[in-house]
Amino acid sequence: MFYNSLFSFLKIIKRYTYYRLRVIISRPHYSSIEKQIRLKSRNGPLRVCFLVTVISKWKDEELYKLLAKSSRFVPIIIGTPYALERYDSTRSEEQRKVREYCLSRSYNYYDSYDEKTRCYRKLDTFSPDIVFLCEPYEGNLEESYRICRKKINYLPCHTPYAYWIEKVIRPATGEYHAISWRQYYCSEANRLNIKKYSYIGDKNVRIVGYQTFDKLSNTLIETSPWKEDKRKKIIIAPHYSIVSPNRPGSNQGGFLFYADYLLELVNRYRDKVLFAFKPHPQLYVTLIDIWGKEKTDSYYNFWKIQENTIIADGDYIDLFKTSDAMVHDSGSFVVEYLFTKKPTMFIAYKEKAVKEDYSDFGISCVDMHYKAYQNSDIEEFIKNVVINEKDFRKEERSQFVDKNFGLVNEKPAAENIYNDIISSCIR
Repeated sequence: MFYNSLFSFLKIIKRYTYYRLRVIISRPHYSSIEKQIRLKSRNGPLRVCFLVTVISKWKDEELYKLLAKSSRFVPIIIGTPYALERYDSTRSEEQRKVREYCLSRSYNYYDSYDEKTRCYRKLDTFSPDIVFLCEPYEGNLEESYRICRKKINYLPCHTPYAYWIEKVIRPATGEYHAISWRQYYCSEANRLNIKKYSYIGDKNVRIVGYQTFDKLSNTLIETSPWKEDKRKKIIIAPHYSIVSPNRPGSNQGGFLFYADYLLELVNRYRDKVLFAFKPHPQLYVTLIDIWGKEKTDSYYNFWKIQENTIIADGDYIDLFKTSDAMVHDSGSFVVEYLFTKKPTMFIAYKEKAVKEDYSDFGISCVDMHYKAYQNSDIEEFIKNVVINEKDFRKEERSQFVDKNFGLVNEKPAAENIYNDIISSCIR
């Protein structure tokens, strides 16, 4: 028994040492690339590429706007849909959403995926100097858009698509993140977490705040997705972390427990509530694994055709601003919707799994929610808290947000990132 335990421990140490050495060896010498870019900046603008897989995951829009205003940069958005075979059915649609969002705002946009040839344009064809990626899993991308174990001549940066509240920020502990020139994270707690678990500690981490907070703080509403009437507006946002043949270890989300009940609520509160179905982008393919395509399409179609429902599958900032409440089990929205100070309910069927996964701060954020342990709790929330406006946790929630989500350096996150790039690459 002793020797078996010792052997297992040594295997773990050996594996960790191997990956750590591989990162150290393969990590580019960024000082020379920085020098090369500084020289280039004297003769013209730097090209900054944003790789966008799913529009709702792209959190660098405010940074893009800052760069576009400067003569020192040419920002470029590249639609880079998932390359894995599992996403064949949704690849073109996700790229279309990214394209339409960007072109409707006159952003400098290019497709990476050619739907006719079914091939990807190589990243090198865009001649990038700096590359931003919000997708945390490099393996989802086409080969030329990955940075691990290859020679590159640009500075790769990572900005998270969520305000991470897990005990271990798993994406940030991988090889891709350790190799990145910069990781721009939200809080000091994030930095300490990465320092503890990453192969290189926190050497490439900069704490800047969270760009989604910057956008939510802006009172401007570009487009309201809702019908204009006096009914209450509630977002339903299920996560995709449910058991499926391809993801047998995922059991945090409870969508299968309440999926049919939601349809009952839509009909029951037709005269009093407008519902927006805001599923995680990967819920559709996950449900196909479990239900099959016909049932999944039928379920989604229900939300499209009802008089008091919409499907919200793109950018959600205006959706949040114009809503009255949310019901969800999404890790990202635990913090993001809480920031709005509006009433929110967390589907807590799998609360034990959540508390095993979340940090103390993450749990405290969940505890600012109303919680549903059974279907009837959702209806009580809709009736009493939303429709009858008996939100007894309003003041507590507001104080929590004010205490925990302030600005870093008294500046918006995008400005902090911009200043870091200027100080490092332009002198």
